[in-house]
Amino acid sequence: MSGSDIKILIVDDSPTEVEILVELLSGEYEVTAAMSGTEAMALVNLGFDPNVILLDVNMTGVDGYETCRMLKEDPATVNSEVVFISGNDSVEEIMKGYEVGASDYLSKPIQPRELMSKLQVLAVQIQKRSHAMEDVSSAREEAQSARDMAMSAIIDAGEQAAVIDFIRQCGQATTVSGLGSLLIDAVEAYGLEASLRLMMSGKAEYMSSDDLMTPLELEILQKSQNVSRLYQSGSKLIANYPGVVAMIKNLPMEDEERCGRLRDHLAIIVESASNQLKAINLSEDVSALLVDFNNSLDRVQIQQTACKKGSVQLLDALSGEIQKTFNDFGLSEAQESELMGTISQYAERILANYSEGIGLDDEMKNVSDGLRIIADKLVPKSEDIEFDV
Repeated sequence: MSGSDIKILIVDDSPTEVEILVELLSGEYEVTAAMSGTEAMALVNLGFDPNVILLDVNMTGVDGYETCRMLKEDPATVNSEVVFISGNDSVEEIMKGYEVGASDYLSKPIQPRELMSKLQVLAVQIQKRSHAMEDVSSAREEAQSARDMAMSAIIDAGEQAAVIDFIRQCGQATTVSGLGSLLIDAVEAYGLEASLRLMMSGKAEYMSSDDLMTPLELEILQKSQNVSRLYQSGSKLIANYPGVVAMIKNLPMEDEERCGRLRDHLAIIVESASNQLKAINLSEDVSALLVDFNNSLDRVQIQQTACKKGSVQLLDALSGEIQKTFNDFGLSEAQESELMGTISQYAERILANYSEGIGLDDEMKNVSDGLRIIADKLVPKSEDIEFDV
C-alpha cells in the first residue's frame, strides 16, 4: 500500500497545528482535517473512513480519549490506526491511550521525520491487516476453536494446574526464546493475550501472542520497568519482575472474581519466569567464564612447556661451558666430578619444580570440570532433560 492510498484524518482544535500537519502530509497522503471530536464523528457518519487518525489529546469539549473511544466503537473506524498527539509521554498517559485503542503516540512539538517514520510503519501494518482480513472468517473460526479447547482443558484440570505445569516446564527452559514461548503458552491457556520483554545479558527480546506488536506496545514495555510489580489499567495488566515484563491485554473485567484469581496466577507465573531467566543468565555467565578460564590454562601450559624446554637447553649449555673451562681452573678429576654432580642435582630440582607446576594445572582442570557440572545443574542441557510421557 503506497502513501497515496492512505487516508489520514487530523483531529485538532488548533488551526496552527492543523495547518502545519496538512502542509507536511498532503503531498504524499490524502489528508482531511476536523477541528473537534464531534466534527470527526460527523465526517465518519458521512462515509469518510480514514486509515490513520492523528488525534490531539487535549481538546476543548470532547477530548482525545473520548473521541478515540467513539471512533473505535464505530464499525467504519474500528480498524483505523489512531496516533495520539500529546505533550505528556508518561506511562500513565500512554496506558490511557492504549486502553481506548490507540496504536501509537507523538510527543509535542511534532518532529516531521519522526511523524513520517511512524506513518511508514503504520502503512506496513495496515497492509498486513488488509491481507489478513481476506481470510478473517476462517481464522476466527480456528482461533475460537483453539480457544474453546484451551478453556475446556483449563476447566477440566483447574486453573491451578496451569500454574504448576508452567513451573515444571519453566525449569527445563534453556534459552530466552524458549522461556518466552512457554510464558506465552501459559497466558494463552487462560484465554488471554500477552506481549513480553525479556532481558538477557543487557539485550532485550520481545515476543507477543500475535505476530504484530504495535509501536505503542513496545513503548509501554520499555517504560514499564519502572512501574510497580503489578500495574493494571482497565483490562490491561503489567507484571514487572526482574528481567521480565509481561503485558496482559484482555483481563475478563466482566468477571471480577475470575479476574482477581488470574492476577494471582499470572504474578506467580511471571515471577517463576523471572527466576528461571536469572538461572539462564547465570549459566551463560559461568559458561563464558569457564571458556576464558580454560583458554588461560592452555596458554599457561604452553608457556610452562616452552619454559621447561628452554631451561633444559640452558642447563645443558651451562654444563658444556663448565666442562670446557675445567682445565683453566686446575681442578682434580674428583673435584670436577663433585662439581658436576652438584650442578646435576640442582638441575633435577629445577625440572621437578616445573613438573609440580604442571601438576597444579591438572588440579585447576579438575576445578574447571567441577564448575562445568555446577553450570549444567543450574540449567540442564536439552539433551539431558527427561520428559514424562
